[in-house]
Amino acid sequence: ASIFKGKTYRIERQANIGPWLNPTEADIIRLENFDGKKEIEIPVTPYYILENANITCSNKKVSGSVSVKKIAGELPIESVGLYVSRNLICDNTYSNLGKQEVKSVKDGDTVNLSVDLSGLSVNSTPNSLPSTGLIYARMGLKIAGIGALIYTQPFELKY
Repeated sequence: ASIFKGKTYRIERQANIGPWLNPTEADIIRLENFDGKKEIEIPVTPYYILENANITCSNKKVSGSVSVKKIAGELPIESVGLYVSRNLICDNTYSNLGKQEVKSVKDGDTVNLSVDLSGLSVNSTPNSLPSTGLIYARMGLKIAGIGALIYTQPFELKY
């Protein structure tokens, strides 16, 4: 970090890479006489947030619900999904136990989804239930034209 000491830096966010409003000139962060140790907060304004998330598992059926709330912008919702995984890395890409997604969601909707795991066996292969008895699930919202999703926190569940 000593190579950074005493210099001035400018942090500029790139447009269209996250599920939040694009940055403006006012969002540029300037670091004067930077010492390499400063914690930097980068504020963003999300298009939507997910509220009141609840995910449960009963008889190997994972059920999730979440409310969608618009915060800013005019981009439409592409889909909302429930993603279930063997481990904490759980999203629309790493949902190796199953997922369900629904389109036609709008601001103010409460989305209820479920994933049935009863057809899966318990063993050590990637697409099977882990012998620990624990799985993870979370819900996510995809905005049209934006690659990154907005997610709830992962839920640790016993199956």
